[in-house]
Amino acid sequence: SGVRIMAFTTIDDPSEHFQVKNWVSTDTGDNVSQTFDGNSDMKPDMIWHRASETVGDHGIFTSILYGIDYDGDDTQSTGIVSPNREQSAYNEGAGVDFHSFDTDGFTLDSSSQIDTAPGGNEKMTDWCWKGSNGVHTNVSADAGNSILAVTHGANTTAGFTQISWQGNGTGSQKIYHGLGRQIDFVLIKNREQSDHWVAWFRALADRSASSTFQLSSNAAASTSPNPFDGNRAENNNFFYVSNDHEVNASGENYVAFGWSNIQGYCKIGRFVGNGSTNGPFVYTGFRPPWLMYKEDEAQGGWGIWDHGSQNGPYNPINKRFRADDFSVQDTSNDNRIDFLSNGFKVRTSSGGFNQSGRDIYYIACAHQPFTSSIGVPANAR
Repeated sequence: SGVRIMAFTTIDDPSEHFQVKNWVSTDTGDNVSQTFDGNSDMKPDMIWHRASETVGDHGIFTSILYGIDYDGDDTQSTGIVSPNREQSAYNEGAGVDFHSFDTDGFTLDSSSQIDTAPGGNEKMTDWCWKGSNGVHTNVSADAGNSILAVTHGANTTAGFTQISWQGNGTGSQKIYHGLGRQIDFVLIKNREQSDHWVAWFRALADRSASSTFQLSSNAAASTSPNPFDGNRAENNNFFYVSNDHEVNASGENYVAFGWSNIQGYCKIGRFVGNGSTNGPFVYTGFRPPWLMYKEDEAQGGWGIWDHGSQNGPYNPINKRFRADDFSVQDTSNDNRIDFLSNGFKVRTSSGGFNQSGRDIYYIACAHQPFTSSIGVPANAR
């Protein structure tokens, strides 16, 4: 009939790039393998792991750190960073905690530090992103243009990147992220020292250029320290770091994870709380399976919600993790969120997660776009 349907996304199947895996641990030994449930096979590059019902640390396994053996013959050591702690990265021997990134999942080993295989029918959660399929690119330093030497692995289609570098102690240094577009959310950790994680939102920088959060703390957004020199990372290839210890101390090693807004797949931004159980609706352009957000002041901390089986098939979702905390998954009514076909709706009046008038900064990834590239609509939960 000549009617043109607008393409709302370039990623029709988000499971090619991100998957949530909820599973029950029954084996306390090595080589505990998990297969993803999504439509597509996906070999992950970053796995954020948490035991749901055990007091303990979060752990991030990443292909960018410490020469991790991406092919999984278990001969190299693995680096683990823990989002809820300020401590340096775990640098443990081969065969402990992590084994391999697999073609459509991952394999864990028995744990001495992160609860990867505690057994006893314990519930486990893993949030998994595809990066560069284990292929990492080295970028040489260019002192004349204030560019630090880095290694990065970017998924330009899905707007996700991992970066490692050694600091030089100089301000206003450029970090090449490899996405070819503006970066909207960045997490940085000093791998060798007990520094806080730095969490930078473009949406926050647009309002207060030098403000950042600490992922490992519920602290309010602050301009001190100022790890980004007040620079909003507007260049499509770089973000900037200062000489602050958290991001660029001389001779110390860092890891960063970064995401960009991708229509129909990843949404990063800000909304304002209203203090009501009939809370704000936030349009994302897709049905989320995963959401993390933080109020701009020190109250509820970093809330994480996912759509896995541990939350059941219906709204509201009332089980929440805290990225900055080692407690078990919280199941109180303070956590209620609806995941909808085109966004999410806050259903809690909690001062920590929906305080009236407070700015709240978030990142969400997609389970299904609201409208596919051929105009097919999504469903809510």
